Amino acid sequence: MKNKFKRNYRYIRSIIRNFSYNLKYIDYTFDIQKPIFISRDLRMGKFGFIGRDSWICPNVTMGNYVIIAPKLAILGGDHNYKTPGVPVIFSGRSKCERTIIQDDVWIGYRVVINSGLTIGKGAIIAAGSIVTKNVPPYTVFGGNPAEFIKLRFSPAEQIVHEKMLLRKPFFSEVYNQPQMLY
Repeated sequence: MKNKFKRNYRYIRSIIRNFSYNLKYIDYTFDIQKPIFISRDLRMGKFGFIGRDSWICPNVTMGNYVIIAPKLAILGGDHNYKTPGVPVIFSGRSKCERTIIQDDVWIGYRVVINSGLTIGKGAIIAAGSIVTKNVPPYTVFGGNPAEFIKLRFSPAEQIVHEKMLLRKPFFSEVYNQPQMLY
């Protein structure tokens, strides 16, 4: 009964959130902490989380099971700065390229991601990183600029994990619940 109440509460809260932010492409199981700036065209899969004070530009797609710590910045189109005789502030901006964050990605606190990149399935981005290139699946990246640190799983473990990701997601009581330490 308690689990059903939590599911219904999350569903109602997501309808209100999606309406207030004018979001059309977000699953009700995704959780977002306010305040946040996100583009209305954001696409998000099932069972994920975006922490507070995040900035997500247009043309971003996120898969299932994505967890993002507070203060993520996915940067949009850059200013056109190469036109002589025009100040940068009046030069306009380029179009935002598609940014893809695949399934089961964990992005740490205060990460910056340039637009037009793909973060591979199962990847982890360390806190404080600046991501300037695509991140391969099941790798751990970190630093400024973000570089390969290690593999998340061995090849055999990746196969087991891939099979789990293919199954239908299920709701659990412990999903995205902070622990009270005081």
